[in-house]
Amino acid sequence: MKVFVRNAVSGSSSQEFEVKASQRVHDLQGLVGLADLRPADDVRLLRGDEILEEWQSLEAAGVSDGAELSYVFLNVEPDHEFEVMVTRMKDLWHDPEIVDNTPSVLDLEAKCGASFPDSLKTYLRLTNATMRAGDEVVCEAASGVLYIGECHFCRESECWFVDLNNTLGEGASSIWHGHGVCNSPPMDFWVGHNNCSLAATDIKDLISKFFENAGRWPCRRFDI
Repeated sequence: MKVFVRNAVSGSSSQEFEVKASQRVHDLQGLVGLADLRPADDVRLLRGDEILEEWQSLEAAGVSDGAELSYVFLNVEPDHEFEVMVTRMKDLWHDPEIVDNTPSVLDLEAKCGASFPDSLKTYLRLTNATMRAGDEVVCEAASGVLYIGECHFCRESECWFVDLNNTLGEGASSIWHGHGVCNSPPMDFWVGHNNCSLAATDIKDLISKFFENAGRWPCRRFDI
C-alpha cells in the first residue's frame, strides 16, 4: 500500500512510501529517516495529533492505503556518560555472550504494552537485553513491567523490574526489587505485595547506585 508522509514542522511536500500493512510503524520510521541519515529511533510518526506506537503494525495503528501522515525528528543527543557507565558495569560484573532468541527493544515494548524511555532503550541495547544480576537469560516482559535482573540460589530468588506505567506510585520507569517470587509475573501482581521495595528512580539511578555499592545491585539480599 502507499502512504504519504510530510514533515510536520516545515510542512514540506509529502513523500510517498510503498509499505505492507503488516510492517511495523518502526519500519516506516526507518524509511522516513533514511533520507536525512537519521535512525528510525529519531523519528516519530503522527496521524493528526496522535503519535503512532512504534511496535504496532501499520494496520493495527489504523494506517491504510493512501493514508496521510506527518513526522517529526527527536533532537536526542547520545548520552555518552551513561553509555560509558553501562559498559563499565558490564566489565565489573560479567558480559555474557548474546543469548539465543534475544528480543529486540520493539518486541519487549510490545509485550509490555508501553514505550520505553531512551535511557532504558540504550541500556537494553548495550546489554543485549540480557538480565544482569546473576542468571544469563534474556529480559522478561509482561503487562506493564520489564524484568531486567534475576538471581536464584538454593531456594532463594530475587529480581529487579521496571514499573513502566507508575502502577506502584513512585514514577513511570522506577525500578523495584522483589524477592521470593519466580516466573516474572505481570505488574498487577506487585500491587500491595510486601515482597517488593523501591530500588531506584530509573535506570540511570540504578546504574549509579551499582557503582556506589561497589558493584552490587541495590537491595540485593544474597550473593552467588
